Amino acid sequence: MLQLFLFGIVAYVILYFLAKLRIFPAITAVFPFINFVLLTIVVIFIVIKSGLIRAIAMIIGVIVTLIKDAFSTLF
Repeated sequence: MLQLFLFGIVAYVILYFLAKLRIFPAITAVFPFINFVLLTIVVIFIVIKSGLIRAIAMIIGVIVTLIKDAFSTLF
């Protein structure tokens, strides 16, 4: 994963310099999308590695169980 991250940084820097030197000026129009994709991937990676998805799934499971028990006692 670290190699992919470093490769992404190098590729981003190369694209940035190509845009700054006006060798490939059309890439500047694509930079917001590239930033969005990179930020989304980093956020998903951090959420997965931190265990936040497991915690959210556990909380949802507890809420569903409590609602199911509440309905079973009512009906």
